Amino acid sequence: MNQKTIKQLNQLNREFYQQTAEHFSQSRSYYWSGWEKLLPYINVLVAHDKQLDVVDLGCGNGRFGQFLDERIKDFPVNYLGLDFNQSMLAKAEKKLVSTNVNYQLNQVDLLNDPGFAQGNFNLITAFGLFHHLPSFQFRQNLIKQLLNHLTAQGLLVITFWQFADKKRFRERVISPEEVGVNPDNLEKNDYVLDWKRGKTAYRYCHHLDEKEMQKVIKSLEADILDHYLADGKSNNLNRYLILR
Repeated sequence: MNQKTIKQLNQLNREFYQQTAEHFSQSRSYYWSGWEKLLPYINVLVAHDKQLDVVDLGCGNGRFGQFLDERIKDFPVNYLGLDFNQSMLAKAEKKLVSTNVNYQLNQVDLLNDPGFAQGNFNLITAFGLFHHLPSFQFRQNLIKQLLNHLTAQGLLVITFWQFADKKRFRERVISPEEVGVNPDNLEKNDYVLDWKRGKTAYRYCHHLDEKEMQKVIKSLEADILDHYLADGKSNNLNRYLILR
């Protein structure tokens, strides 16, 4: 994918969240069921480390930081939440200020600021983020970069939104040309979806299928601890990948 298209799709998503932050946050007020399956892995980290140092990429309204506060009791949690939308970060601040989590929230656009963090962490998460990142090469490079920020026993947890095989999401697909995007410049399984909750807005989303996931895995120098489907009423809305 060329750089012009990458920037165009990234800008589309920036505008989407600027327009929908309030309504989108309201639709993301609950914990994902897939997070509960992470707890055994997180508890292993807690058993061996003095503190939990977490980076939550695309943190949105800070739900995962709140989840850790409720599930990891009497253990120091340092939480760095990163998002490119200031309104979402303001909502995260309201959630986290009443927790015991030692938190920091930074506005970061990963496509324009790859040096998002310094040091190593024992838990890095990217929930609901990777489907918004244009180009296979960028997604692959980012995973490799994140792995380099892990401690020896640290975990990287990524989700991939499985929307393209769901009827209710297929009905939201529009022609990329409606938002000025040349479909010839997109990659396989790239889509533009509309949003009509509160406001009409449009977002770029990529559907990572099993074939692409296996291609990603083969390119990594990492241990695959687990991968599973979870979330939503169907319990298969997100594909989770746990890497060490």
